[in-house]
Amino acid sequence: MQRQLTREQLDSLPGHVATRADAARGETCAICLCEPEVGDVLCTLACTHVFHKACATQWLQRSVACPLCKGHALGEVR
Repeated sequence: MQRQLTREQLDSLPGHVATRADAARGETCAICLCEPEVGDVLCTLACTHVFHKACATQWLQRSVACPLCKGHALGEVR
């Protein structure tokens, strides 16, 4: 069983630069507990939970599970 994502899998995670709309939502990154600011790079996992890309990368180098719902980060069966 895979315990962390490979570099290729990490690089393939969908990301986007935070907009004013992202910042206005007031949702925090569940890893660092900070709200995204305009210009931050965010990452969306298969479960649709959003985190800072750097935070998600660090987390997923240790675990394949979303820190919130524990689903597989890429939507694969564990």
